[in-house]
Amino acid sequence: MWGYLLLGETLNLQIIVGMVITLIGTAIATKLLRVKRRGTLPTAYPPHE
Repeated sequence: MWGYLLLGETLNLQIIVGMVITLIGTAIATKLLRVKRRGTLPTAYPPHE
């Protein structure tokens, strides 16, 4: 991205995908984007003796 902005390099799909992944990761880490976690299966406890 900096190469595009400062050096006039061309953008390609790999750079754009990398930027999107980085932005999504940052949004999740800063809790701007909430991810719904799948519910876990209930733990099967052994019968009481």
